[in-house]
Amino acid sequence: MAVLTVRSDSRACRETEKSPKSAFLPAPRGFTLIELLVVIAIIGVVVGLLLSAIQKAREAANRIQCANNLRQMGIAGHNCASAVGFEPPGLGWFPPPNTPAPGKSYGMYYFHLLPYLEQDNLHTSSLGSDGFYDAYNNGVYSKPIKTYVCPSDPTVKDGVVTLNDGTEWGACYGGNAQTGFLCNPSGVIVNTYYVRRLGSDVPDGTSNTLHLLDKYGHCTNASYPEGWQPMGLPRAIPNDAAVTRGVRGFGLEQLLHRPLL
Repeated sequence: MAVLTVRSDSRACRETEKSPKSAFLPAPRGFTLIELLVVIAIIGVVVGLLLSAIQKAREAANRIQCANNLRQMGIAGHNCASAVGFEPPGLGWFPPPNTPAPGKSYGMYYFHLLPYLEQDNLHTSSLGSDGFYDAYNNGVYSKPIKTYVCPSDPTVKDGVVTLNDGTEWGACYGGNAQTGFLCNPSGVIVNTYYVRRLGSDVPDGTSNTLHLLDKYGHCTNASYPEGWQPMGLPRAIPNDAAVTRGVRGFGLEQLLHRPLL
């Protein structure tokens, strides 16, 4: 019995010696409210910086894409001039002269440019039963074309521009009316049909003459007189005066809304 008591007391002593050590172990603790707020604030700042960087990178890419679109249209215009001898008119029949004939196209500058932008199939789909290529046939003028749309334009939805009256078109870029139409020395449109040779008909030189530029495709001001579709107009318009009023709204006035970046 004495031995058992000694052993029991020894075990009790050993357990007693261990217990003070465990008493000094640090108890687990959580974040204080201030520490949590600081962490959240740091995360918010980092996320804000990342989002800003992503936004700038995306806008820089869009700007490059927009400039490339204008370049592609410029090259297409030069290729057209090399093949036909003239750049397409602002509005009318092409190739010249401005008279209807089977196999010819009727529309605006962007419509005539389609075959030179690898859009032959779209242009071909505009062929009507009368043998004319017209931008209104099969709604070609309202088909989305990536080269004709600036990726940064907030007025473009689903690749097309929709006017206040519900009309849709597939382009948001604008053109200089004085290079697409025949104008007098004051810049007033005299005739909506004019085909221009790149050499003799551009006295200031092609590198010094504004031809195409970036603009908002749609004016959100409902009271603003919007222009016509950039790829086609109805052939039933009675006279050049009616066309001039519509085209000037697109070709001259709206171009002031958003200069090329």
